[in-house]
Amino acid sequence: MGDAQYLTPTGCTYDPTPASNHGAATRQAADVQQLPLEILREIFIHCLTYDRSPNHKVAPLLLCRIFSLWRSVALSTPQLWSKLSLDRIAFEADITKSMRTLTNATELWFRCVGQHCPFTYDATLPDGATANAAGKSLIFPLPALLRKLDLSIDDCSQLIAHGHRQTEAFVLLETARITVRSNSPLSIALHSFPFAAAPQLRDLALNITGDHLQTTNSLLPWAQLSQLLERYIPLEAWHKIIRQCPLLTICSVELDIPSPPSLPDELADAILPCLEDLTLLFSSGPFLDAALAHLEFPALGSLHLACNDSLAFDLTSDTIVHIFRDAPLTSFTLRQGRTEAEELCALLATTNTLVYLDLACDAFFVDLFCLLCHDVEDDPIVLPWLRHLTFSIFDYGYRNADDEGPEWYFGEDLLLELIKSRWWTGDEITMHPTGQEMFRLQRLSLVIDEQHPTMQDEVVKMLEPLEEQGLRVDVHAGARSEWTNGYHTGLQWKAYMDDEFEGY
Repeated sequence: MGDAQYLTPTGCTYDPTPASNHGAATRQAADVQQLPLEILREIFIHCLTYDRSPNHKVAPLLLCRIFSLWRSVALSTPQLWSKLSLDRIAFEADITKSMRTLTNATELWFRCVGQHCPFTYDATLPDGATANAAGKSLIFPLPALLRKLDLSIDDCSQLIAHGHRQTEAFVLLETARITVRSNSPLSIALHSFPFAAAPQLRDLALNITGDHLQTTNSLLPWAQLSQLLERYIPLEAWHKIIRQCPLLTICSVELDIPSPPSLPDELADAILPCLEDLTLLFSSGPFLDAALAHLEFPALGSLHLACNDSLAFDLTSDTIVHIFRDAPLTSFTLRQGRTEAEELCALLATTNTLVYLDLACDAFFVDLFCLLCHDVEDDPIVLPWLRHLTFSIFDYGYRNADDEGPEWYFGEDLLLELIKSRWWTGDEITMHPTGQEMFRLQRLSLVIDEQHPTMQDEVVKMLEPLEEQGLRVDVHAGARSEWTNGYHTGLQWKAYMDDEFEGY
């Protein structure tokens, strides 16, 4: 085929028919050209892999390097270009060269999507990439049919230089996650994306350190959001934002509340009737009462709280007790510092709907295990629906040099008694003598301080008989440093975002 050699999207020439195989290749090409274009397109779509980067070794770019007919068909098949992923791996040591190649590829993807196919774009650009853009943009203008956007950049330079090129509204945009890794004006990021003109936008995540949201403007369609993830929100902005989001079902925020907290004047009562999952991370003071003041969550099923492990929430406050008593909670996660086991168990005793409990705190676990251990004479039963229990147990160094006994003891024998009291073979549900239903524990997850691998081995061996009977057991080593200072909030935020935006 005389036209088999051509210029590829990356600027390389390619001849797919070496002289030694020219006859066979010609016959194969003739056979291929007899296929109806609709069938050829379907074959091409089935060639797609998980790798959706501009990689010439896989579809769709590979299909453009075989025959001119294939190239023409591929470029006119929007489904082949419906997702583009750029990450640090795609960038070579020569950033300038990589930017030139990838901007060409990005323009090709945007052009081929056209107006016919919803488009997903995720890009994680390395530091320095945007500074070597040579007047081109990896971001703008985005296709009008953009459906999902996941963008991580080191600064706002691309937004400032090229944001004006985005003139079309996002008529299909459903999910957006914007991360700017340096201090940048949040207003610039929001002005660059016409979110207010995105009628389908429901899920929004903003991970931007900089000036705070101006909640009085119309840059964001708060009222239509069903999922919101945001970092570094001051208390006043939080109360304004949450009251503008009546349709939220999932909300995860990192609050920045200095001491002492100051609530906005004349704060109105608000009910969020749809909110089912709430995560509150506190980067400074753990002022839970201030964060939840005058808010009602009648449908709340999952509550996740985290703060610095040198601090702790007031688990006896009327605010948190009210949630446990009145909301249909099925999942509770707690990450904090010094915890009184009696206060925690008193809080847990106010609900009977918890199915999942996840605790990582500086607590005297001996007391906690004893209080959670079920006894047939208990009335009422503590957490009768509990089916998944997770403990993260770290060594906080509460020992004197002259202490007798094992080097580190967290109550592993009492943990075993707790698990045995909530595990049995046979039916999943049993009837308590009081007539109350009690569910069998199904899964135990433990994170044990990595400083004590021998203890981890002992716990694994101790639980083997129960695991053989059918109890699901996970025991892993962990470092306390993962939960100290501000690191644990960042870790939880990343895990939550990755989980909630799974499928990118």
